[in-house]
Amino acid sequence: MRTILFICFLVAFVFGLNLENDKNATKFNAKDSATLNKILKYSDNNKTLDELLEFVRKNPEKINYELEGSYDDRIFSHFILSYKENFDPKYDFDIKRLEKILAFKPDLNYKIDSMTPVDYLLYYLGFLDEEEVIKALKLLIENGVNLNNNFSLVHNYLNYPIDLNKFKTFVFLLDNGANTDGVLREVGGEILLFASSDNGFRMSVKEKKSDELRKFLQSDKFTKFSQEKAKFVKEILKRKKLSQINHDELELFIKVNAYIDNEMMIKILLENGLCDIDKMCEFTVSEAQKHQSDDVLRLFR
Repeated sequence: MRTILFICFLVAFVFGLNLENDKNATKFNAKDSATLNKILKYSDNNKTLDELLEFVRKNPEKINYELEGSYDDRIFSHFILSYKENFDPKYDFDIKRLEKILAFKPDLNYKIDSMTPVDYLLYYLGFLDEEEVIKALKLLIENGVNLNNNFSLVHNYLNYPIDLNKFKTFVFLLDNGANTDGVLREVGGEILLFASSDNGFRMSVKEKKSDELRKFLQSDKFTKFSQEKAKFVKEILKRKKLSQINHDELELFIKVNAYIDNEMMIKILLENGLCDIDKMCEFTVSEAQKHQSDDVLRLFR
């Protein structure tokens, strides 16, 4: 995810719940492993999923068994994510087959290596119709997935729709109890990356902004991008008071937007009680003065 790139700019505070798999989870025996490896070795559109369904019909008690040597993977994972080389999500994701495997009541709150089935489903936001992903999320919620069971801020489920500008999915996740920590951090990271990695500008708080960078930050292109990301900030602040935002996260967001002279984002903070939080207004002004960010400073005159 783009979050990893953001960490290269600033050290993020990573906190959250640990999602631990059952250390005593049963592994498939050698015979079953050979059968499943044969099924998973080749994939013919959704034929593989049909073969997995048939295996589970014959062995329903093994729905939560882990596959050997597969990062704690399970049969269910393949109904969200295909490991087929050059996979085509049109073939490898199917709501009807997802419904069929869910009928066997799999545990949905496990992780595959460092990610969960929900992580992989949200990854498909970049490939599938947004409504299709939301429909699948509804199915997972109805069958017991916990959207607040994130194991780190880096993998917060809300990061995916923020990165991909899928606002409807963002609202849906919020409505269904997703962890709200880190939204400002993610938006701030996206803004930095858009100006730097995506558009080639060197950015450092230790250096004076170049005339070219200042011009870009005033451009229609950058303004449009900020407007898109501002929707996510406004929405989270409808549900969570600014004073409830982690202090370090809020300071980081202010530093980013004061540096790039993003009047739009700072104004949102002011409208949501920034100056009611001890020393936050002074901090914002100080950061804006440091970087000669006149648009932000005008908000405080």
